[in-house]
Amino acid sequence: MIALLVRFLIILLAVWLVRQVWRLLTLPAPDGRSRDAEELVPCAACGTYSPKDKAATALFAGQRRYFCDVRCLEKYTQDHRLADG
Repeated sequence: MIALLVRFLIILLAVWLVRQVWRLLTLPAPDGRSRDAEELVPCAACGTYSPKDKAATALFAGQRRYFCDVRCLEKYTQDHRLADG
């Protein structure tokens, strides 16, 4: 009889743990954003991927380019000035 009760409690605990994990994986993030990965864009100068909403941007020949930081933007701008002129 006690073995049956222990078995029942172990199964109950396992179901509760699975439920808790499922809730953590399916709830939205606390800041309201989705838990999905942010969209990443490659830096036009060095190739490092950065979140699109935090990347530096500029237009070159009518096309938007993304950069991991302002230094890469400046380097890219300088390199293209040298290539053009």
